[in-house]
Amino acid sequence: MGYRSDVTVVIYGEKDDVTAFVAGEKIHGKPKGLDHHPLDEPTSGYHERHVYDYGKGNHNTMMEFNWWDVKWYDSYPEVNYWTNLASVWEEAFPRLSMEFVRVGEEVDDNINNYYGDDCQYHLNISREITKSLP
Repeated sequence: MGYRSDVTVVIYGEKDDVTAFVAGEKIHGKPKGLDHHPLDEPTSGYHERHVYDYGKGNHNTMMEFNWWDVKWYDSYPEVNYWTNLASVWEEAFPRLSMEFVRVGEEVDDNINNYYGDDCQYHLNISREITKSLP
């Protein structure tokens, strides 16, 4: 079985900067041990990704990556890619923002990390009790 998490990563900024980021990452090639680049991971029942323009005049682009019920272990090549990317983010991509949220199985195993000077804090974790009593 293994420990499972839900994870979301968003990357956003001016459209041209996001395009340059994607091109640069793909030039580096796919990480060892993967048959695809993490930015192009095939969607499935546990993973989806979206890319869309937003803001006035659609001058900004957001890339959204979601994983549900996944083993998010640092030893996995794809997870290692995202960890390494976060470790160099602010220095390597000063014009972009990245947000990372992971919710683990344990109640207190939550991570919110925000990168970039213009971070908008789009991702947050909310735990709540809902009731449907008679």
